[in-house]
Amino acid sequence: MRTREEQIAHILNVMRNSSSDVTVAAIIAEIILEAERRAEQRVRAEIAERVSKLFDSYGAYDRPCKQFVMGAIDAEREVG
Repeated sequence: MRTREEQIAHILNVMRNSSSDVTVAAIIAEIILEAERRAEQRVRAEIAERVSKLFDSYGAYDRPCKQFVMGAIDAEREVG
């Protein structure tokens, strides 16, 4: 995973050295998709942490139930 500065430098380098707008667009699209995947992972991790805390606060330590809830949340997020 590259830092923001490294990604910007990479885009600028491609823009300077590329004669094709298609190449530049492809690189930018790749970086945006990578950022979206990382954001999705962060959101899922935060939701998992909150679900776990909620279950633990009620003394519910049933792992399959937690997994079911996370699966339902994931399915809903994909639809919505």
